[in-house]
Amino acid sequence: MLILNNDGPDAGACHNNPVVGCGLLLDEREPPDDGAGPYRKLKYVPKGIFVRPLNNNADTAAILSGIGDYSDSHGAFIITPRWSSPVTQTFPQPLDLGTGKRVASATFKRYNIPLGDAYVVTDYYCEGASFGDDCWVADLTPPPGHGIKRATIFVILTRFRSMDHVLLLRPLYDERFPASFTAVVDQFLKAARLGPDLTAELGRLSGLAASTRERYAADYARAAALIAQRTAPQPEA
Repeated sequence: MLILNNDGPDAGACHNNPVVGCGLLLDEREPPDDGAGPYRKLKYVPKGIFVRPLNNNADTAAILSGIGDYSDSHGAFIITPRWSSPVTQTFPQPLDLGTGKRVASATFKRYNIPLGDAYVVTDYYCEGASFGDDCWVADLTPPPGHGIKRATIFVILTRFRSMDHVLLLRPLYDERFPASFTAVVDQFLKAARLGPDLTAELGRLSGLAASTRERYAADYARAAALIAQRTAPQPEA
């Protein structure tokens, strides 16, 4: 997960710092888990989530290593729920907010734990569907001196439907220098290496996607027909 605030820099609680959940403090009103289903759906916002910084965060580890119980807790700390900043929404149609129907605005705040997803997995079948058979032009050449990052590979490779729908702006390596081929391959392999948690999550998502496609085969076929209809070339007037 990612931390969404800057409440405790000394403890590693900085905005966008990656952390791993290691404990959950439930609300006293939370009913017992019935054990049914692959996950437990809470009825109340938990009182807090215990997290610890990722082991590969060298800066945070250096700060926390001086804590007396670091060898036992690994610098774990608690993230508690809070109210978000207020957002005002104006309703264009008459709405009854308890005082009769009228055009009005309302202010909303959300109460939750300030933790976000550490990563997002997208599916190019969805991302590229609206572009029909249009081709993308991409530059995947690693920049000099800095290499290529995982986000560059994963994000750009979700924007087209298949390998037949992408064209490279320039060659990935110079054919005159065989060593350049090895250097490019090494950079891509290094950037695309998956950790065990992400590998497990991708496997889980692939299984869910397969079962969803089987369950809603008719809906997928209808969606494909609509996409083909909307993206087909229109006859000139």
